[in-house]
Amino acid sequence: MSRKRNHEDNHPTPPAHCTFDPEDWLRLARCWHPVARACDIAGAPVKATLLDEQLVIYRIKGQVVVARDVCPHRGVPLTLGFHEEEGIVCPYHGLRFGEDGRCNRIPSSPGQPIPAKLHLTSFAVEERYGLIWTCLACDPDNPPPLPTMPHWDDAGFQQINCPAFEVKGLPAARSKAFSMSPTSRGSTPTPSPIRTTSRCRTIPAGDAVRLCCRLLELGGQLPGQLRFPRAGRVPVAASL
Repeated sequence: MSRKRNHEDNHPTPPAHCTFDPEDWLRLARCWHPVARACDIAGAPVKATLLDEQLVIYRIKGQVVVARDVCPHRGVPLTLGFHEEEGIVCPYHGLRFGEDGRCNRIPSSPGQPIPAKLHLTSFAVEERYGLIWTCLACDPDNPPPLPTMPHWDDAGFQQINCPAFEVKGLPAARSKAFSMSPTSRGSTPTPSPIRTTSRCRTIPAGDAVRLCCRLLELGGQLPGQLRFPRAGRVPVAASL
């Protein structure tokens, strides 16, 4: 099953208390990210965090919904609620949200029109390769391509989980790749051209994001996964 939904906000912004640089956040928010296994989205609403955005994921009538984990009525996390046949129910006042995050029941106002402001802020979603993917800042007129796995359903191929590795920092790339001052954030000047090193150094999440994006722009490849604080493991396909 594959469905796409548009972000309800035409000007997406980082969530409150975001640990990412706004420019980095928007750059990553325009890409698809896996946020859950499809097999886990069945009954109760599932909680996920992507780029510091708190998400609720649920399935209703075969359709997967990814939205901000906040009831638009009083701000209660919907992941504290429960699942019904017609949607998920907020535990506070019982508002129920169904397809596309639309509110379809207000217990205190039966039979009354439901205000549009009570609908959830939902995001684009795809169900593919056994995963639920979402894009926090999807352009409906020019959506980003989803990673392709042409042999996913080919019985002649075996599916394996590759080991992950962690990039803690490359001072050389930091000082040369992002128009940063050599002394910016404690980095030190590094001779050019950039050379690889087996040493690791811890750097802020924002710098790590810039590093990855810059490597991709330069046509490099980093097989495996990168791990960022509070952002989980982010798969990266690039070679250096």
